[in-house]
Amino acid sequence: MPLGPTRLIVLADHVGGGQYGRMAGADYLRWQDKDPASALEYSLDVAGALDDTTDAPTLATVMITPFGSAFDLVLETVGIRGTIIVCRFASGVPGTWYAVRVGWQSSISGRQDGREVALRVNPGAAQQGATFGTMATITSATTIDPYGRT
Repeated sequence: MPLGPTRLIVLADHVGGGQYGRMAGADYLRWQDKDPASALEYSLDVAGALDDTTDAPTLATVMITPFGSAFDLVLETVGIRGTIIVCRFASGVPGTWYAVRVGWQSSISGRQDGREVALRVNPGAAQQGATFGTMATITSATTIDPYGRT
């Protein structure tokens, strides 16, 4: 299945800002938000960071660091397709930003390199399937606030 344009980042020769611009004056890379219930592939095309046009990564590593309060974004698989490193992620806490460090070693020069990519789990997903406490039955014209506010 082909990747959507926001789940594939192509590194340019200058490598840094990627296709998502700048945040707080610093270069950054960012993938499209992920739904916590989905398991999706996110990719990084590293051709622009390699020394030679015939070079390709032969080894890839992925490390995840939470920016939120929990660490439950799951890396299911990582693979290499030509110059593209493909990571499949599942789960994650809604509203949490994760830093995903993707590293690689090139086949010709043996040079090691890497980039950090931000991945946020969709904050709206917290509303799906939520429960809202005790149900109140209204039998008169009195308004009842189920949260106890007056």
